[in-house]
Amino acid sequence: MSFDVPYLSDAEIEGEVYMLLKSFEAKYGTIQTTATPLDEILENHLGLAIEVCDLGHPAILGQLDITENVIRINTILDPSTVPDKEGRYNFTGGHEAGHQVLHRHLVEEMMRNTSFLDEAEKEPEKIILCRTEDKKSPIEIQADKFSSSLLMPRNKVIAEFLEYTQGKRFISEPHLLQSLRHNRPFLSQCFHNPRYVPSDDDLLNHAFKDLAKIFRVSMQPMVIRLRILGILGKIEQEEMAFG
Repeated sequence: MSFDVPYLSDAEIEGEVYMLLKSFEAKYGTIQTTATPLDEILENHLGLAIEVCDLGHPAILGQLDITENVIRINTILDPSTVPDKEGRYNFTGGHEAGHQVLHRHLVEEMMRNTSFLDEAEKEPEKIILCRTEDKKSPIEIQADKFSSSLLMPRNKVIAEFLEYTQGKRFISEPHLLQSLRHNRPFLSQCFHNPRYVPSDDDLLNHAFKDLAKIFRVSMQPMVIRLRILGILGKIEQEEMAFG
């Protein structure tokens, strides 16, 4: 199910995440871990059951069943059987949390104003929001941004980044890429084929691989989050030493 949603700025989405985390901490105590306790927030605070099941197509990664208050995540992302999918599993859960917080009230309002009853069967239609790998509509982009902010909270990312970079508050992306391309130990450790020429994205993903592990996310969303927060950028300033 997809529909038009009101515009939300990045700051507004971050604000919704901030309020969610603060309300969770007010009820359950301060979060002690760097990684967000996603399952606890989904189940205990938002009242959503989590099911890992076959969603019928590999492109459907997850869904929020508003009618039954259930988040379903595709078995292809199950970290208990495919450990290297943990980041995508968590991002999908955070994405569905975004639908719950940002969009559920819109769906419920639409349900009140629109007949969802089949005249023949007189049974309510299931109301489901899905996360897919297809081109994103505004509602899906908002949910992605919510997930990014939820799994990688601004203050925690900045704090970990400072520790990770030994106090550097900004890294020039062009300088970093240049440094990495000439760092033979880094290249041989990350890319075992000496003839392979990694893309810029490959280099950046592996440069922040350990940081992504701390937040239990995939490498690419970690890099995107650093860019959004303005601590990894195109402005040529200090370069980070990886050797």
